[in-house]
Amino acid sequence: MIKAMYIFIYLFHSSRLFYSKLLKLRIVLAHILIKKNNERVYKYVPLMYFLQAHFPS
Repeated sequence: MIKAMYIFIYLFHSSRLFYSKLLKLRIVLAHILIKKNNERVYKYVPLMYFLQAHFPS
């Protein structure tokens, strides 16, 4: 799942539509982290940092 996300990020790096979807995804992941404060969700934290680095808001 996570590897697929990285592949999509590289494939659509210059796509504006995908960029906006990534921002929405990051917001959703942040809300999940706040609502469900458990270990299963923390695997998404590196992905969020990755998105932050490649697509600074």
